[in-house]
Amino acid sequence: TSIDQTILGFFSDYLEVSDSDLDPLLQSDSDLFQTGILDSASLVSLIVYLEATFNISISEEFLIQDTFSSIKSIRNCVLALKE
Repeated sequence: TSIDQTILGFFSDYLEVSDSDLDPLLQSDSDLFQTGILDSASLVSLIVYLEATFNISISEEFLIQDTFSSIKSIRNCVLALKE
């Protein structure tokens, strides 16, 4: 989806690697924390990016690791907050 591509773009820019290098991992339900793609510093940057890009406010109830553990879970958070 376009949301997935936007999220993928964040990781591509943040990690300074090409989308094609990230595609196999990020298109799956791989845990972004366990794979080392996401850590506490990048999580803060991701939250700021998502709020600005999608014009949403990520409330406390969504500030748990499961929300940001995969591309799919991040997409679901964005979709829930855009409603």
